[in-house]
Amino acid sequence: MPVNKDIRFNSGFTGCEDRMSILRNATVPRKLGDFEEIEPAEINTDMFVYVDSAGKGKKIKLGNIVDTSASQADWDEEDESSYSYIKNKPDIKLNEELVSLFNVGGIKAGDVFPKGTSLYDIVIAMLSARHDDLPIHFGLLSELPLAWTGEFITTNLTQLENVDLADIMTNGLACNIEGADNQFYVLAIPTNLGIKVSEVIQEGLKLDFRYIKGAVQLIDEVTGEPTDVWDVCLPTKKTYPDEEEDVEYARTTGTYTVTYKFKNVKESN
Repeated sequence: MPVNKDIRFNSGFTGCEDRMSILRNATVPRKLGDFEEIEPAEINTDMFVYVDSAGKGKKIKLGNIVDTSASQADWDEEDESSYSYIKNKPDIKLNEELVSLFNVGGIKAGDVFPKGTSLYDIVIAMLSARHDDLPIHFGLLSELPLAWTGEFITTNLTQLENVDLADIMTNGLACNIEGADNQFYVLAIPTNLGIKVSEVIQEGLKLDFRYIKGAVQLIDEVTGEPTDVWDVCLPTKKTYPDEEEDVEYARTTGTYTVTYKFKNVKESN
């Protein structure tokens, strides 16, 4: 028959209470202040985290509980120790000054992009229509020219300010006519905006009009590409077939507002 033997402790510890005290002390965690603090940059996924599991001390590798792929990449992050740092970023800035030779979206021929400009800024400029990129002109003329030119438009008509392409496509473009005296009112639009007048409304009444596509179209002698291209819109006395050339344009007198509605060129074809 086996004989039960008492567990022997060092001198000074006797009985069950002493045994429980040792066990309790063995599982009491240390104060956080007793640990040496490390900087975030020193943390790596090969380190271990020690945990208490049902009274037993265990460890787990940090890389097994931290999903480093879940960090949001940040293009502007410069700290290489950060999980959001992007490695091997390409240098996509201009290494020399760039001058645009053509009209491309919101970029106009002659626009200058200095050295160091990012490709992102160039793409945004290309896809954006800024106010100063919308030189729509409007005004009154006592007589119409025999031939439309860009110089005639910019000299005799007024450039409209604070024109937003998205807004006029949705709400139309309202132009105020003040003190017209048996004159023609004319709207001139750069062809590269890609829009076309669909309605002309005067004080709630729809008017007949002629939209002259490419009324101004000069050919660049160097590139052979059309340049300084404008469309012109004028009210007419009645509806005329598109191919008819002998059109009578309507004169007007007084003070009122005329509103133009637009469609994209592709939609209106």
